[in-house]
Amino acid sequence: FYANFDYNNKNEIDTKIDYNENKTIYLSSDKNRLNKSILLVSDDYETNSIQCLTNISKSYSSNNLNLYSLSSLNTKATDDKLISEFKEIMELDSNDISFVKSYTIKEALPASKTKIKSKKNIYFCGDWMEEPSIDGALKSGRIIANKLNQI
Repeated sequence: FYANFDYNNKNEIDTKIDYNENKTIYLSSDKNRLNKSILLVSDDYETNSIQCLTNISKSYSSNNLNLYSLSSLNTKATDDKLISEFKEIMELDSNDISFVKSYTIKEALPASKTKIKSKKNIYFCGDWMEEPSIDGALKSGRIIANKLNQI
């Protein structure tokens, strides 16, 4: 996205927004391994998060299977690699899952982030600290919680 802004002509915008890409894979399974809607995955994996969409609404599946989505900011990671991580994390076999669809979104999330250093006993978290998404907000909160647990 790019446009120009001239203060004399307020109908124009002068800003360039850089974006991160995102890869999302949808899988189905008759097994539900999450008792919640989202799982934030550790930084040891290429996968950022796994969601069980049918835990949010059963209407997301027309065949009574559980619909999962997994997201990664590493769009170079192959579908096979991410599906392998999914199976490991969720403790499922290849026979337990069916591939539904894979998408790569070129301009998924704004790329900007701002790090504010903690001062004394004040800690900052939010999506703008890690990645501008709900995953980033949750991840930054988890990082601060881990820091506080080490005090």
